Amino acid sequence: ILYLGKAIQTTVPPDGSVGTAKIANSAVDLTSKVTGVLPVANGGTGQSTALVTGSKVLIKTITISSDTATVDFINGANGVVFDGTYDRYIFEATSARPVTNIQNVLVTVATDATTFPTSNYLSVAHRVFTSTSVIGNDQVGVTTSLTSLQSMKASNDASHDGINLNLDFHRPNVSKKQIVGGSFSVYTDDGFVMGGTIGGSYQTAGAIVGFRFKFASGGVASGIFKLYGVV
Repeated sequence: ILYLGKAIQTTVPPDGSVGTAKIANSAVDLTSKVTGVLPVANGGTGQSTALVTGSKVLIKTITISSDTATVDFINGANGVVFDGTYDRYIFEATSARPVTNIQNVLVTVATDATTFPTSNYLSVAHRVFTSTSVIGNDQVGVTTSLTSLQSMKASNDASHDGINLNLDFHRPNVSKKQIVGGSFSVYTDDGFVMGGTIGGSYQTAGAIVGFRFKFASGGVASGIFKLYGVV
């Protein structure tokens, strides 16, 4: 008896691919035979180990080493996630220095991928400062930024540590008057060490899709900028 038919392929195809139509329902066991790290942009954590509640997931790092006008984190751009994926996001700026000496910091929200309002903010900072001969504290407020980092005199001297800033965003995708809290430290142009806390709000209710860090005048000369999601 002669049987005619198509030979059954029992090996992996030469290109290593298997069509999804050929995989039976519930046939993939994710507890084994899975390698690699699923990126945040694809719905993963970007981590190779299990996360616990409160863990920070690094979403994006931007390192500046030459004159850059602004540092932007926009949802959906360049691998950035800033939506309902996480309830809480943390922004960190480390050793940020301006191109132009003696500058204040501005952080504004993005209402879409290209629009960064520069008004209708309320923000306040409590500052403590000291030098070799002076110690004091005060409060400052502005309406042009989420951060009241005014009169900070950020130095462009590479021997100074610049500005360190942390901001905490909560559920940015929800339509509301967005509010942030945070802390900062800075070594000023005139030799003061300054630190404090910040509270700020964008006063137009609505979802935001990102934010921008910049100096009041001139560009960003250097710094490391990171965005985290909190599990």
